[in-house]
Amino acid sequence: MNELYFNLLTPMARGNEDLFNSICERNKLSAQARNNYRRILLAGAATPPEASFEATHGLHLAAAQGFFRQYFYTGDRGFTLLKDRLTLFRDFLQSWERILILPPNNPLLYGFAERSEGALASAGGAASGGVFISYSRVLRLLTALEVNSVARQGFREYFNEYQSVFMAALEYCRINVCGLLEATGVYNFNAADPGKTTSLTNPTRCDPIGPEIARRKQERLGSINRIGT
Repeated sequence: MNELYFNLLTPMARGNEDLFNSICERNKLSAQARNNYRRILLAGAATPPEASFEATHGLHLAAAQGFFRQYFYTGDRGFTLLKDRLTLFRDFLQSWERILILPPNNPLLYGFAERSEGALASAGGAASGGVFISYSRVLRLLTALEVNSVARQGFREYFNEYQSVFMAALEYCRINVCGLLEATGVYNFNAADPGKTTSLTNPTRCDPIGPEIARRKQERLGSINRIGT
């Protein structure tokens, strides 16, 4: 989080892009990716302290990491909603305050939403960052899904077709020793017309299984509608 986002905000606000350029060159970002990444960082640097953290920095974090790491699409299924349906899943989350380890008077903390463990969408329904599952809790969650029948059943019933995608995301985190950050509005797959899919980050880094599931669901819905008419 710090390397790809927070550490760059102050230099970018001052017009110093040395660190930004170094990261882009080291990771061989394309010109388009570089421009989009720059726009995200500048938006983060200009974020007022009273703004909702999830709708600003949380969202920016998710979008920024999509230029460097694989990410996964689970349609309208999200861990934010799952932990509201089955409270045992709340044990795998941490508040942003603890994750970032910032002093209490740091301006970045002023805009935390009332539910600081994450909100799937901001109050206005806009794109937003959601919950974060740290690496250690990713491991705990994988174990729980293996040995806890209640957790496993609740997980399967909620994620349905997308359960394999979320499991793949957890496995990716386990292998790469990283946490899992949820967000909505970063990658907006258009199942009816994939060519109109929009993204705040690099769309080619999205794991293809989730969009394919969404496309097949749309095809089934279209078939049902045609039969009905």
